[in-house]
Amino acid sequence: METHHPLEQAVIDTLRYFSCFSHPLLVTEIQVFAGIACTEQEVQGCLNRLVHLGEVQVFNDYYGLADIRTNVVARLEARSKLETFEGRIRRSARIISWFPFVSFVGLSGSLSKGIAPRGADIDFFIVTSTNRLWIARTLLHVFKKLTFVVNRQHDFCMNYFVDESALQIEEQNRFTATELATLVPLYSVADCYERFYAHNTWSRCYLPNYEKSPAFRSSEKNLIRRGAEWLLNGLAPEGLNRWLMRTTDQKWQRKWRSKGYPAADYDLAFKTRPNVSKNHFKNTQKKILNHLEANRPYTEVAAVSQVAC
Repeated sequence: METHHPLEQAVIDTLRYFSCFSHPLLVTEIQVFAGIACTEQEVQGCLNRLVHLGEVQVFNDYYGLADIRTNVVARLEARSKLETFEGRIRRSARIISWFPFVSFVGLSGSLSKGIAPRGADIDFFIVTSTNRLWIARTLLHVFKKLTFVVNRQHDFCMNYFVDESALQIEEQNRFTATELATLVPLYSVADCYERFYAHNTWSRCYLPNYEKSPAFRSSEKNLIRRGAEWLLNGLAPEGLNRWLMRTTDQKWQRKWRSKGYPAADYDLAFKTRPNVSKNHFKNTQKKILNHLEANRPYTEVAAVSQVAC
């Protein structure tokens, strides 16, 4: 069996990771998501050798491990559809930013990767004011219920919230590092986005070539939102926040049990704490990491990264 040096293994691991999503990559993308410090030229040299050895396939400048032609055609089609989402993405983010206690709105999910596959939702990652997460989340999800009337519910998929006291993501692995690297900032109060990035520099242990989005202009709260926050702050908000969290958690646990899912997986898929709310019913993170673990020779290339963790 051919022995790979660390960069070659990093390239293969990167392609293997994205093959879980049938998502072929350009050279520039492989360099960004490689788990070892490298240049685009070095990655291209590795790819040339791996293609020559038959371990990597290439089509239309995209690289992958298998079914490359089919996956490239699907990706190009999904990319061409992204333009139809751009106005909807910005409109949805703007509406979310009007709600009390929302400090940051970022685009996540498949659209943040530059593609719009069939049936794609518009997924958002949201940061709220400290001790106001469940108030903000509840108001937003009451609004989302109304969007069903006009069939726009898929424009407001808000499944991950943290508040400003919990900016560092707890699950630190290849999956969450990739999601952070592809997060697209759309709205930020003051320096919330900058602080969020500063609290998650651990992701560079997995993706040392990743650079955060260019300077992002922060926004100011409008007068209506300021007034709504003032009113809500007069209603014992800490107690209300905890009550809403407990009520939501009870609802989610009943739903989880009714599906017969393992109780041990609940906290990862439905993280319910005063400063964190994650509602990932499909538990994609666990599925992807388990798939990679079961399909060795995937290795956590951060272990050989040139960046100190």
